[in-house]
Order: sequence, then structure tokens, then C-alpha cells
Amino acid sequence: MLACSFFEAFAEFFEGQSSDGRSGQYFAIGFQRTFPDLQAMVVHLDPGRADDILRKVIAVFYSQLRCGLFHEAMFRNRILIDPNANNPIQITIDTESHEVASVILSPGPFLERVETTLTAYAALLRDETKTRARENFERFWDWRAAQPAAITVRPELFEQFRIVAAARVDES
Repeated sequence: MLACSFFEAFAEFFEGQSSDGRSGQYFAIGFQRTFPDLQAMVVHLDPGRADDILRKVIAVFYSQLRCGLFHEAMFRNRILIDPNANNPIQITIDTESHEVASVILSPGPFLERVETTLTAYAALLRDETKTRARENFERFWDWRAAQPAAITVRPELFEQFRIVAAARVDES
């Protein structure tokens, strides 16, 4: 779940703006920046339909992996896990319908790719000549920091606050 939360947030910082109302779009931006070799994979599968297949692959990841994990605490039926695979992602396409049949994910290489992308992004931000990347990061950081936050209470003030447990609802 932690690795899957990276893509949208990464795109927000990279683009310098919130994904509010555009979650899928920002997920796609972050995902493609993390897995730029996806384009070559889909060209290999079907050169004439590469853009369409790429869009469908990312949509499968968004709905099946990201939304499955965050809305239901599990990935959905077209995501397969193969911990022994060397590639972070493998794709199977139905040759008749041209639909994405499944996406095979290898957790170790998948996480390594996320870590590599984050490390490269941090290096980009440290490069003083990359002013646009730095400005985008700072713009989103400042916007995010200005959003209302939860109230934090210092431990010595706990006595002032009373915690009320929710009553159990009788389901009969």
C-alpha cells in the first residue's frame, strides 16, 4: 500500500499542484514516470495500439491495485503477484479483445523501482540548475502546508479533553 500511494503524490510534487478531482490522471503521471519502460512493453505487445494499451494498463493498475488496496484493503482480480519474477511488471493481453487480461507484479523489483524514482527525484531537487522542478515542489509543498490540519494536542493537555467511544449499533 505504501508503494502504491507514491505515484499520485509524486506527480503532485512533480507537477506542482494538487490532484484534487484528478486522482487517476495524477496516478498515471507518477506511474509512467516510475515505469517509463512500460511504453516499450506495450509497443512490443501491439505496435499499432500501444497508446491505447498503455492507457488500459495504467487504468488496470489504478482501479485494480491502487483503488482496490485503498478502498477494500486488497488488490482486485486482474492483479497477480509473482515474488519470483525479475521484472517489476509483466502484462498479459487478450489477443482477440485487446484488453488487459492481467498484470503480474513482482513486489521486490516493484518497490526497488519506486525507491529508485524517489532517489532520482531527490537528486533532481538538489540540483540548483533544475529551477522548474524545485519551484513545482515548493509550490505544492506550500499549498499542502497551508491546508487545514487535524488538531494536535500536547500530552500535558490530555486532561482537558474527554474521549467518547462510539456506541455499538444494534444490527437487529
